[in-house]
Amino acid sequence: MLGGSMTIRLKVLLAFGLLLLLTIGLGVFALNWLAGVNVAAGELRGKWLPSTQVVARMALLFEQYRIAEGRALVATSTEAGQAVESDLTVRLQELKRQRALYQSMIASDEEARTARQFDQYWGEYMAISQEMMGLIRQGAKDQAALIYNGKARTPVANARKSVTDLLALNVREADGAALRGKAAYASARTGSSAHWLPPSCSPASRYTEWCAPSPRRC
Repeated sequence: MLGGSMTIRLKVLLAFGLLLLLTIGLGVFALNWLAGVNVAAGELRGKWLPSTQVVARMALLFEQYRIAEGRALVATSTEAGQAVESDLTVRLQELKRQRALYQSMIASDEEARTARQFDQYWGEYMAISQEMMGLIRQGAKDQAALIYNGKARTPVANARKSVTDLLALNVREADGAALRGKAAYASARTGSSAHWLPPSCSPASRYTEWCAPSPRRC
């Protein structure tokens, strides 16, 4: 009786021990997979969302600057013209600030190259803008309007395309990080069940029967 009692007791202890090991193993497995989700989430939170926000602000300030120039052309008083010039200065300084902030967020050669293209086209546009604003101050608004609707259009279009390309790049990379997180989560869900089954079996087979090696069944 004593031997039989000890045998049952030993079996119970072994069963609990195996269950504990199984639980620990599943926990470690889940933590490893969820680490991939955390990395993707951190990439989104720490890089792509902030950089997308900065590029969007750059694009908005660029368009607002261009609109303000048009307002300068139609200003009917000295006070109105000065208010527009003040607005242009504020938007230009803020765009420079956002561009400097974005520089610290650049993470690839493609991103750096596109940012340099924006700098080049924006610089070309600023040179033309200064010429145009000088004509406006002199009262030569007709000549300034010719520049606004003429040679300024090409650098404006190029700068607009560059900042749009930057925005598209950031959105694309953010989508990639999200998909990597989704893939890690999906792998954790399917892998955690399949990890303890033979390689030829699907997770659903736990509830039916062990799978045969046939590809059609597994």
